[in-house]
Amino acid sequence: MAYSGDKHYVHVQSDATTEWVVTHNLDKVPAISIVNENGVEILCQVNHIDKMVSKIKFSEAMRGRAYCN
Repeated sequence: MAYSGDKHYVHVQSDATTEWVVTHNLDKVPAISIVNENGVEILCQVNHIDKMVSKIKFSEAMRGRAYCN
């Protein structure tokens, strides 16, 4: 049996906003890491709405990437 690895998703947020809605469709509650547009890891509040969608909130508007695994 071949190992296919764990599911993952990268969300790109090109508009600076204080809340990102990340539809990752991973069918699980993923670990999420956030980096800003300069590649610096950012601390934020992550709320998992369900196994397909997470909301990420910031104290100021951000753009960057959410790495979901």
